[in-house]
Amino acid sequence: MDKANRVAAIVMVKNEADIIESFARHVLCLADVLLVADHLSTDATLEILTSLQEEGLALRWESYCQSGHHQAEVMTGLLWKAIRDEQADIILALDADEFPVAEQGGTWLREYLQGLDREQVYQLPWVRYSLSRPESGQDRFLLSRPMLRRSEAEPLGKVLLGAGAVQAGQLSLSQGNHVAKTPEQMGTVFGVPAMPVAQGVHLAHFPKRSQAQQISKTLCMWLSNLSSFTDYTSYTISYREAFKAITEGRPLPEEECADMREVQLAAYADECSLRYTEREVQPYKNALRQAEQIAADCGLMHALASHPFVSVLLLWDGRREEFLASLDSIKHQSYRPGQLIVVDLQGRGLDSLAEELEESGISWGSVTSVEAATLGQAVKGDYVQWVMPGDVLAEDKLRDMTALLQANRQARLAISTNLRQDSGWAPGCLGLDSGRLAHYFFGRELLRAMLREGEFCCSNLTGMLFCRSLLEECDFLQGAFMEGALLPAALWQLCLSANHQTALV
Repeated sequence: MDKANRVAAIVMVKNEADIIESFARHVLCLADVLLVADHLSTDATLEILTSLQEEGLALRWESYCQSGHHQAEVMTGLLWKAIRDEQADIILALDADEFPVAEQGGTWLREYLQGLDREQVYQLPWVRYSLSRPESGQDRFLLSRPMLRRSEAEPLGKVLLGAGAVQAGQLSLSQGNHVAKTPEQMGTVFGVPAMPVAQGVHLAHFPKRSQAQQISKTLCMWLSNLSSFTDYTSYTISYREAFKAITEGRPLPEEECADMREVQLAAYADECSLRYTEREVQPYKNALRQAEQIAADCGLMHALASHPFVSVLLLWDGRREEFLASLDSIKHQSYRPGQLIVVDLQGRGLDSLAEELEESGISWGSVTSVEAATLGQAVKGDYVQWVMPGDVLAEDKLRDMTALLQANRQARLAISTNLRQDSGWAPGCLGLDSGRLAHYFFGRELLRAMLREGEFCCSNLTGMLFCRSLLEECDFLQGAFMEGALLPAALWQLCLSANHQTALV
């Protein structure tokens, strides 16, 4: 008997707290692993995903932090991750309101998926379902609730992908996961031919589950699609019409049930019990948080419109593994630095690192010590980022902090209190919050606060971004290094003694 396929499901979610537990539990009865990209959810979606993960379900989630709705790109990334990292043979590309079902039952469907040809792309029928009593039983497994079903499938279906076909054709997913495309088909409505699945296998689609959920989805989806401004935005025009109805105080249209019949998915009704789904949808909170994110992204774009030049100084002290970890985080920055300078503290030479430095794709050079004259000649950036060996920059670190200093030209130093997720420093006397907003202090004021606390900011040198002019005044921090070692007390004394504004975030 041939080896059974390893099945993966992938999904991009946003504010799905009312359905995500039902979806995840159901899908993981059919698939070996579920990969989730959360798109800035503001409800309990992430809390529920984390609880399911801690319960031991084979669920992996990551965050997607752009405000625009770039579903095709995100889902294509998950598709390839499922193949590369999870060794998936068959991949279900789903939305959180889509439940794979078969008239023959769940055990049969899992075995069916395990036996599909991994060299093929399949088409799943997409069938509209509706809840008979949407406002009751919201803490019950979705497929156990009374429901209605349309007799005919929607004109478009959804793709079910074999990993071999994806690899052979270098396939990507369209918006909505309706078709899979080769590189030559990008920018067109065409996709690769897809085979039909067995009779009775389809996706049960529950787009409307309550009035509050409809309002939340309409507001957030139209704002997200409009802000992404891609060729897919025009396909979401129905959201604009519903958005207009909400802003004019008109009710959203009720689900048209004339062509729907009552059904019961008996084979699935007792499949799962829910533990975490007892939350009311808050549409206006979700929409306002979405609008706040879009406004913040617009501010970032405006601040970075002139493309300020950033130089990165990466210290080399002979620890190869730590150096390469830092280099990897630099080359994956969302705002790409224009220059990389390796500061060879002990004159060890860079022969063993030359290949990786070339592959970084960043223009690079080197200096042999922390000397003001040498660095002053080598550094070209308007802003300068130091990186200690082994320190890993968050993906958006350069983007956010460069924008911060660009937006407030009086500030000449930005300090992150949170270099890694599990570390942070924020004296209570400074009154910081945990959001994205920066707080501005004069350097000496911040230094006094540190001395009072008896503790320096643990993000240290890598957690800062310097205006070049400040580094020049500080002799490129020569006084903070002794025989190649960084002295934190001397570092903060040099950086914060001047009478300039510092942005703490």
